[in-house]
Amino acid sequence: PLSGGFRYRVMEKGKGDGVLGAGASYFLVKEINPVEDIDTGALGFWGLGGAYYRVSRRLFAQGTLRYHLVSKDVYPELDLDNKLDLGGLELRLGVALAF
Repeated sequence: PLSGGFRYRVMEKGKGDGVLGAGASYFLVKEINPVEDIDTGALGFWGLGGAYYRVSRRLFAQGTLRYHLVSKDVYPELDLDNKLDLGGLELRLGVALAF
């Protein structure tokens, strides 16, 4: 997905920082099958919460949980309740460098 948003530090405590954020993502959807090919996109929104832990002056460990809300009606002309749901929970663990 192509994603953009913001993060806000909600708590600075010693070696740890808490963060909250929100944003939007655009997903490209492509499926090739014998019945019909699907080539479309879906816009969705997300919210996150997490923390940074200072390992040293310039090195941080990072952990965030992000929840995506993304759904697309692939065949809007048909009267079917058959939505493509790309949303869900994402866990991110990483390392960050401060410059």
